[in-house]
Amino acid sequence: ITAKELQHYRKCENLLNGIPLMRAVKYFIERNPREVKETRFNDLVEEFLENCQSNPAFDSNRTQLIKDHLRRYGNRYNWPISLISPRHIEDYIDELPLNSSNRLKHRESILCFLKYAKQRGY
Repeated sequence: ITAKELQHYRKCENLLNGIPLMRAVKYFIERNPREVKETRFNDLVEEFLENCQSNPAFDSNRTQLIKDHLRRYGNRYNWPISLISPRHIEDYIDELPLNSSNRLKHRESILCFLKYAKQRGY
């Protein structure tokens, strides 16, 4: 936990005025049901690729490139889509042994996929 996160946690404790944090979180979750559908990264990739193939903006070479990028990312981070953060993507991209142009292509593929997932309610 970082110093900033600890500071944020302390502010939350003060706002709760002695109410245990777990109780407050459970209360919030019960009254604010999640409206986001949940799925793992790899579970949505095939649907996205089918959508790419039927979209004239995506030729077969571009679709194959996106497929390769998403499979590579999904092999490492097959998490629920809602847990993938910009930081995870940046860390992944930074670790790739590629030049900056290819890193940018990976980033664009992943962000295109996540935009699609968001539009589908994930």
